[in-house]
Parts: sequence; C-alpha cells; structure tokens
Amino acid sequence: MRKYKEELVARLQNDSKSVMEDGVEFIVKPIPEIEKTSGMDPRMLKAAKEKIKKLPTEFSIDAFQLYGERYRPDKKNYDLTENTINTKQKLIQVNEHYINTFFYYPDNKEDMPIVLYIHGGAFMTGDHTQFENQCRFIAEKAQACVVFPEYRLAPENPFPAGIEDAFEILNWIYDHADELNGNKNKIVVAGDSAGASIANACALMDQEHKIRLLFEIYPCCDIDNSNNPKNPWDKNYYDIPEDEEKYIVGRMKRLDNSGKMMRELYLGKEKLENPYASIIYQKDLSDFPPVVTVVGEYDFLRFSTDIFTKRCVDHGKLRRTIRYQGCDHGFFDMIGVMPQAEDVILEMAKDIMNL
Repeated sequence: MRKYKEELVARLQNDSKSVMEDGVEFIVKPIPEIEKTSGMDPRMLKAAKEKIKKLPTEFSIDAFQLYGERYRPDKKNYDLTENTINTKQKLIQVNEHYINTFFYYPDNKEDMPIVLYIHGGAFMTGDHTQFENQCRFIAEKAQACVVFPEYRLAPENPFPAGIEDAFEILNWIYDHADELNGNKNKIVVAGDSAGASIANACALMDQEHKIRLLFEIYPCCDIDNSNNPKNPWDKNYYDIPEDEEKYIVGRMKRLDNSGKMMRELYLGKEKLENPYASIIYQKDLSDFPPVVTVVGEYDFLRFSTDIFTKRCVDHGKLRRTIRYQGCDHGFFDMIGVMPQAEDVILEMAKDIMNL
C-alpha cells in the first residue's frame, strides 16, 4: 500500500544527477513532485508544521518521557511487498543474556546475501514493529535474508551494550549462515541514524572482515555535532529557503537537542571523542569495508555525514553517496508514505545484488 503514486518513485530512480563537492561525487535525488524544485518535500513540510506545535524548545532529563519516545503510533508505514516474505524470530544467547532476533527472507532461495539491519532511535528507542515493513521490502527486492536484532537500549543499557549486541549477532550470522540459506561471504550491515553509528562500530571491531558492505542511512557520525571543536555544526552549510526556515531549522534543533540526551543517557561518562560512539573521530578508515551513505538535504546529521563521506573517499572506501533533496531526518521510517524511503531500498538492493 502506497500513499503516493508509483510514478514518483520512477522519477527518483530515473532523474537523479551527479554533483561534485569537495572532491566527492554526490548522487542527488530530486523532490519527486516536478512542481517543487527546492525547499522541503511537501510531505515532510506538512509533518514539520504539525510537529513544531508539539515539540518543546529544550530537552531535559526531567522533561524527557522515555515511554512517549518509544511508543509512537504516529509513525505509520506500510508493507510494499508483492511476494511471500517469511518471518521468524529466535532468541539468540549472547554472553549472559538473550537477544530477540527477527528474520525476513523470500521463499525457496539458496546462497542468499545476508543483511544485518541495525535500527535507529537515538540509541534509546526503536523496535521491529517500526522497521518490519522496511525489512520485508529489503528481503524481497534484494532477495536476501534480513536479520533484525532487538539490541539492548539506553538508558537501561548504555554504551557500549548495543554495539556489543550487534557485533555478537554479526558473529552469529557468520557462523550460522548455512542455517539461514545464506552466504557468509555476502554479509551487509545496514542501519539508520544511531543504527548506522553502531554499524560503524561493528566495522571497527571486525578484524576478520566479515562485513562486505556498510549501507548507512543518515548515520549519526558525531553525537556532539554542535560542540565538535574541529568541525562545529554550521547552519550556513545548508541552503535554506527563507519562507521555510522556521520549520527546517526547527527540525534541526530537535536533532541537536536529541544529541544532548544521547550524551547524557547513552554515553554517560564515556569520552565524546570515542570513535565507537562517533566515527568522525576515527582518522584511519583503511581497514573499513566499502561504504554507501544516504542522507537528506536538510538533515541536521548531513553536516557530519558529509565529513565522514569525504574521509571514506580519501581512504578509497566510498562506493557511492546519495542525497535526497527536500528531506530531513527520519524519512526512512515512513515507507509507503515517503517515496524516498522506497527508493532507498531499491538503491540498497542494487548494491546488495552486486556483491
């Protein structure tokens, strides 16, 4: 079920252009409505206008509602699959605890690529119900087995618990690939936002090079974007239309405030410069797998993502990078609502099938 015409996805697939910036070739995807060529995507602008009425100007521990952030019935998305995708779940023991892990895979396939999908949510929120439709669609389009672990969340389980869980599931996938009808030499680690941060940490830990590709959707590359002494976030980095500035900057401010909560509730006393938390502090990426980065034009995290992307280029690790005009953070949550979310999966499938 789609809340848009399929022709919008066709435009995203066919009308992209290449732009060189600072030695990096960006694939730029247009706002799919031909009548709007700049500013926010009309769907995102509508959502921004609604949310700005409800959001506090500042976040604090006293005002933060963990349950309210974890239970989000407003985040609706839809199943776009046309063929049978099987689902099963398994409790996988990791050290002294278990991880509820979900598997999505097509019928009668052998030697499949395996995608470890690590969800976002500021290291504190997110679960399979929010990302099940995305995982199903990835499994269908890439003809892959998608593995989704419910890794431990902060603040109950702060840094580095989620990283440890994801890495142990990576090792489990590699050791049990045959049981999944998968190919252990075609393992992709994908993730969005905080999940992509965890994916980068897994790549730092992966001394045996089990990961063949990282696919990162608006990755959290720097938890402390605004206070990074060498690369402080700058609003002027973005080309923001004056008539939409209130909404675009309002959304960016929310992500900035979220960073404050992540520092307090996820990192705790851990150093901000730890590359396992913020990959932007990792100078040497020569041992990384190939990387694909995806980000929205008006995403607060685009600033640090572009720095990370340039570093991947410098170390010969960037496969490609995609920028969606008119989008800000979180559009991948809205598969079936945002055509860009569907397009991301179609692009991911191309990279997976070309392993």
